[in-house]
Amino acid sequence: MTLNKMGGHTVAENSGSNTIKFLSNLPLFSEFDQAELEQIASQTREIHVPRGEVIFHRGDDCNGFHLIVFGRVKLAFTSPTGSEKVVEIIGPKHSFGEAFVAADRKLTH
Repeated sequence: MTLNKMGGHTVAENSGSNTIKFLSNLPLFSEFDQAELEQIASQTREIHVPRGEVIFHRGDDCNGFHLIVFGRVKLAFTSPTGSEKVVEIIGPKHSFGEAFVAADRKLTH
């Protein structure tokens, strides 16, 4: 596994077999065969994000969706009055961003 720094995140180049195993155990990918899982795994990367670090901001280009392996992610936005509004807190084996990938849109919510 190769580790690189990208912003404040550590990015691990995907080795494949662990990713395929993880994907195959998720309901989202339960109908995919081995070849399809291998193709998806080849396009994935692991991102290790320190607690409190922002993964993306409103208006950022959406170039994929996220699957949580360890820890939790707070999905939130800032209201027009400046207060934080928490939409959801998600944990392992949950995902987010699929709708934006399917729609090929920017994150605007």
